[in-house]
Amino acid sequence: MLMCNLTVDTLWSAFSETLQTAVDLYVPFYTVGQSGKFVRYVKRHKYPRYIRKAVSRKKCLWQAHRKNPNDTKLRCRYKVAHDECRKLVREHILTKEKEVIDAGNLGKFYRFVNNKMACKSGVGTLRDNGHKLVNDKQKADLMNNFFASVGSDDDGNDIALDREVPDNVSLESVSFQPQVISRVIRKIKPKMSRSL
Repeated sequence: MLMCNLTVDTLWSAFSETLQTAVDLYVPFYTVGQSGKFVRYVKRHKYPRYIRKAVSRKKCLWQAHRKNPNDTKLRCRYKVAHDECRKLVREHILTKEKEVIDAGNLGKFYRFVNNKMACKSGVGTLRDNGHKLVNDKQKADLMNNFFASVGSDDDGNDIALDREVPDNVSLESVSFQPQVISRVIRKIKPKMSRSL
C-alpha cells in the first residue's frame, strides 16, 4: 500500500478502502424490520450532569406529548423544557469558548477552530469567476493554473548553493528498505504536524 500510493490522497483512499472492506467483512449487522423504527447514531457531546438531566426531562415530555398531541398543558411544558435545554447548552458552549480564549494557548485555540471547520478533509467548494467548482478535477485544474501563473519559468541555470557541511562529509549511497520505513511510520505520532 505504501509503495504503490505516492501521494497523501491516494494513500488515504487506499487505506480507507481497506478499512471499509474489513468493516464489511467482520463487523456484524442487523436488518431493520418493517415497523419503520430506526436508531439514528449521532456524535454525542459530553455535557455536564445538569444538562444531561435537562435533556432527559425534555425527552420524557416529548414522548408524553407524542402520545397526547392534543394536550395543551403538556405541549407548554415540553416547550418550556425545550427552551431551557437550548439555553443550558448554549451557555455551556459559551463557557467552553471563553475557557479557550482565557487560556491564552494558541495551540488550544487552533485545535478548537479546526474541530469546528465544516470541511475536515479534502478541498472544499471553490469559485472560478462566480462559478462554483465541486468536481475534484475542476478544482485541481483551477489551483494548478493559479500556481502556474504565479511561478516563474526555469532558465536552465543551476543555483549556486554554499556547502552546509564540512568537505570531509559526503553521502555515497542511499538505500530505502520497506521494513525500516514501515517501522519509522509506525512510530510517528498521529497528531504530529511537523515534517520529519
